[in-house]
Amino acid sequence: MGITCARPLEKEHVLVGTYTEPGSADPFEATMGGIPHDRSQRGGGIYIFELEPTGTLIPVRCVRNVGVNPAYLCLDPFGLYVYAVNESDNFKGMEGTGSVRAFRVGKTQGQLDLLPLNSKASMGASPCHVVCHPCHPYIFVTNYTGGNMVVYHIRANGAIGEVSCMHRFDGKGPDASRQQSSH
Repeated sequence: MGITCARPLEKEHVLVGTYTEPGSADPFEATMGGIPHDRSQRGGGIYIFELEPTGTLIPVRCVRNVGVNPAYLCLDPFGLYVYAVNESDNFKGMEGTGSVRAFRVGKTQGQLDLLPLNSKASMGASPCHVVCHPCHPYIFVTNYTGGNMVVYHIRANGAIGEVSCMHRFDGKGPDASRQQSSH
């Protein structure tokens, strides 16, 4: 589950990415009397909460048209765009790659919302992290199963552009039963 904060309006907001396939808890359940981390549950997309000065999270909405498993999020340095990795191994019929999506931070009916811009293949399976460069128009995406990192140029409108660089890592993990390659 990825969490990022946004301040495009008067109030501070927290955005929470979830696993939309079975195996992850819906964050609204914990705030509405349910049991958090119930592995039989699944999230509905990217959840938006208002953050009260007391630390209390107030549910605002769930943005549902965000692709499969928007598990990790990042907010650009200016608070205008959100990027999410879709942790999977199939993007638009392409096996062995997940995806990364761009959203414009906006308002719908006076409330914070995420408006889709575009999506791109992550160039590796199970993308697990995305980060925005603090000074230049780039995002960095790492793929867990793919064992690689991809750098994308960000267009002036916040949409994800072309791949600028890709690096595949060599090696394997300490658990030979599930880490035969770098990830």
